Amino acid sequence: MHEAVRALASVQIRTMATLAGNLCNASPSADTPGPLLVLGAEAEIAGLDGGRVVRRRLPLGEFFTGPGRTVLRPGELLVGVHVPEPPARSGSAFLKLGRVTLDMAKVSVSVCLERDGRKVRAARIAVGGAAPTPVRAREAEQALAGAAFGPAAVERAAGKVQAAITPISDVRSTADYRRRMAGVLLGDALRAAWRRAGGEAEA
Repeated sequence: MHEAVRALASVQIRTMATLAGNLCNASPSADTPGPLLVLGAEAEIAGLDGGRVVRRRLPLGEFFTGPGRTVLRPGELLVGVHVPEPPARSGSAFLKLGRVTLDMAKVSVSVCLERDGRKVRAARIAVGGAAPTPVRAREAEQALAGAAFGPAAVERAAGKVQAAITPISDVRSTADYRRRMAGVLLGDALRAAWRRAGGEAEA
C-alpha cells in the first residue's frame, strides 16, 4: 500500500487528496484499489435512513461497478476502509507503468503472497488499467496456490493474467502493450512479494 500511495500523482495532490476520494473516483487505473483488493480490504459505507445513520460493509471488490461508478447510493458516503492484519509469512508488492512518474498507470499489478517453505501457500493478485474496474486475477492465483515458487510458476501465472484481462487501446497505450506489460510487471511483483514474505533482502 505504501508503494501505491507513494506512486500516486504528486506531493501536492497527495497532501490534499484522500484514500476515500481516490476509491470513489473509481478510475480503472487508480493506484490504491489494487493493493487494498489483495490485502482483503472492506469498504464501510454510511447513509441516512429516516434520520438515523445506517452503515454497511462490503468487500472492496464489490464497491466498483464500472469506470467512474460505484455502489454508493444518493446520500451515502464511503466513511472507512478496513484492512485485516496480513497473515504470517506474507509479503506484498505494487508496481505500475506510466508514461511519466506522475501519470496514471497504463497498467498496474498488486500482489500478496503467503509463503510455506519453498511453496506458495496462497496468492492474491489484482490488475489495474486492464478492465472497466480493478480486477482480481483468480485463475493466476489458483495456479500459484500450492506450487513451488520459481520461474515456471511465475511464467504460468503471467500467462493466465495476460489471457484474462481486457485492456483497451487509448491515447496512453495500446491494449496489446498493456497485456504484455501486465505479465512483465506481475513477474517482478511476484518476486518482490516472495522475498518479502521470506524476510529476504531486496535484490
